[in-house]
Amino acid sequence: MFPNPRIHMPFSGNNSGRRSRAFPREKERTDRINPFLEKPSPVDAGLMDWSTVYARSYDKNEVDPYTKVRIILMNGTEYEAVWFSHQFHRHCPNNDLRRELALARRVEQQQQKRISCLKPIDETPLETTIGYEQLAVDLTAILAQREPDPY
Repeated sequence: MFPNPRIHMPFSGNNSGRRSRAFPREKERTDRINPFLEKPSPVDAGLMDWSTVYARSYDKNEVDPYTKVRIILMNGTEYEAVWFSHQFHRHCPNNDLRRELALARRVEQQQQKRISCLKPIDETPLETTIGYEQLAVDLTAILAQREPDPY
């Protein structure tokens, strides 16, 4: 999902003066999940007990630095999903729909808690900040690659 950490520039020059991509194009990537091809699972299957929700955190000295970035990204994604469903629940007048969505909200809340628990306690605020900055740089580079090149 994220570019190679050894590559710092989203584009690299070549002899012809044209820009070539330092990252593979979308169709060349095989490590992505296509959500349109995934089969849905029952909502009840997503419920976890407390020992599953509170998983063991990663060892900050042994994992790939992009593991931290992925966890930050997924934590933000799950947080926004929980926040959106909370706001939707508050403004939805249909009580039958609200009851149906309550189970899905609980599953999303457990997923967000599980991802939050992966961050180690001994990680310093500076290390966390560096992870957030790396995520911002990578997302900016990925979005810039998807913009059409008018030149």
